[in-house]
Amino acid sequence: MQSLKDKAIFLSFDDWHVKEWIEFLPVLDKYGIKATFYIAFHHQGKRRVFPEDIPLIKRLHDEGHTIGCHTWHHLNSKNMIAKWGNKKYIQKEILPCLEALGGLQVQHFSYPYGPYSAESNVCLYGRFDTLRGVTANGKLVFYSPSQIKSHRAFNATDVRNIELNSKQYFDAMRTSDGAVFLYAHNPMHKWMFETFIKLFEFAAESGIQFLPMSVFDGRRRKDKQ
Repeated sequence: MQSLKDKAIFLSFDDWHVKEWIEFLPVLDKYGIKATFYIAFHHQGKRRVFPEDIPLIKRLHDEGHTIGCHTWHHLNSKNMIAKWGNKKYIQKEILPCLEALGGLQVQHFSYPYGPYSAESNVCLYGRFDTLRGVTANGKLVFYSPSQIKSHRAFNATDVRNIELNSKQYFDAMRTSDGAVFLYAHNPMHKWMFETFIKLFEFAAESGIQFLPMSVFDGRRRKDKQ
């Protein structure tokens, strides 16, 4: 595992905003940040990620970012696993996503909309090293180094909450040890872009590192040993 200091941020981007993510790359490069991008291919019956986007996704991967699965149709995983069962869910929502990503080794998963259950975790633990949900009510959850080294499921906080109360969130990150998980969607919206600059400047001044989910690669195999 990449060295984990007392404080760290795991930043991820969800959904299908591939071109905007590529546009945002120079900002990530400027601050030396590697992030995770969870890909969903459809939403509300419409195709969102197309074959011509795959080389752009591979570019993100080749530049050191992590690519994760966010399902094929962006349906609520908890509900669909309960309705379909594990086998049908994997066949309809996971395998097409992995196949479309063109041979990339995709080892991390993000729940669409955030909800999950013990049953959905069991279904997906066999396919992925980590699973990521979302926190309730925008609360920051800090994971200790020991939890980071042992857990496979984590909850992330929407970056939009930082825009609403950046002082509260920055104070919490400054004074609390451990890692936090943050997620966003399209970073190129004007107010989101400005929020990211504030976040990156704060982290640089505070000595907080950013890590991709690839630091957890192989955790599934270790759990089986």
